[in-house]
Amino acid sequence: MRPLVGATHKIMRVEGIASGCREKNKKNVGRRVESVGGSIFLKSAAFCGGGRRAGKGRGMGLAEMRVYLITDLEGVAGIVNFDDYCTPKSRYYDLAKRLLTEEVNAAAEGFFAAGADEVTVVDGHGPGAVAPELLSDARMRYERGLHTPIYPWGLDEGYDVFTIVGQHAKSGTPFSHITHTGSADCYDLWCNGYSIGEFGELALCARELGIPTIFASGEEAFCREAEDLAPGVVTAGVKRGLTDDKHERGIDAADYFRSKLAANHLCPKGACKLIREQAEAALRKYLAHPEAFAYRAFEAPYRLEREFRTNHAAGRHEICRQEASDARSFIQALNALTGAPLVPKK
Repeated sequence: MRPLVGATHKIMRVEGIASGCREKNKKNVGRRVESVGGSIFLKSAAFCGGGRRAGKGRGMGLAEMRVYLITDLEGVAGIVNFDDYCTPKSRYYDLAKRLLTEEVNAAAEGFFAAGADEVTVVDGHGPGAVAPELLSDARMRYERGLHTPIYPWGLDEGYDVFTIVGQHAKSGTPFSHITHTGSADCYDLWCNGYSIGEFGELALCARELGIPTIFASGEEAFCREAEDLAPGVVTAGVKRGLTDDKHERGIDAADYFRSKLAANHLCPKGACKLIREQAEAALRKYLAHPEAFAYRAFEAPYRLEREFRTNHAAGRHEICRQEASDARSFIQALNALTGAPLVPKK
């Protein structure tokens, strides 16, 4: 049974207050939350005239318009399955890294064409999948390695926008490809009763930091997921899953993963062309209309619940769950969940 049935989820818009940003080096000077017409609006002085934001990076001598771009691998066009493409032992892993890096370069080209000064590429796939030597622009930075605590993965108020490339849909998504949330073991993850995936974890970290999610690329089912959580986000769907998803609790993790391997892909050149165009459109939209980007609103306290399928190969023969909560912070709740005990589902 789905937890917190009937929980309401409003839309939160991230809007600039130009009067709060007249001093270029002023950073995140304050936020206020207002209810307008039944919706929740986050108004933050971190967003200022024309979409430019005075982030803390300026005081560190960093670029003015900074793009945070995190990657995954399974949502890249041409990545056919997990076993052959997604681990260092995979026979096509070098090809997979090149395909991902080409999509990253395409996104960066679009961001730079729209006015970005710097793009930080955060290699977010488990064992790593970006090929740093193939990054195509000297204004790009490469970041790899876990932070302590893990979330928000190095994202902070010094970045202007949050973006993602190569992402797959969350577990249980119909007509998706190589579908999972963290791993095939995960049946679902909920924040206050709303299902989220790997994208949702990081997008809601960005929300808490007052940073808009402006661009997302990956499989088409994931793009719909991103648009539901972050209305206004510009997306680029590069492949389409071909199998439905019954999302049965009783199916074993290995059987579930094997059931999600059929997809129709754009050719890599077509995928990169689409990603470049949409990335440029996303940043131009942000610079012209920062108020166009929104998030679903979640009211504190934050309660996270994660349920796991059986995994007979790993010796887990019953459905298990984790939970964590925080009275004020989604990020704190998410970090607490990573270390929460795994208990049998009653």
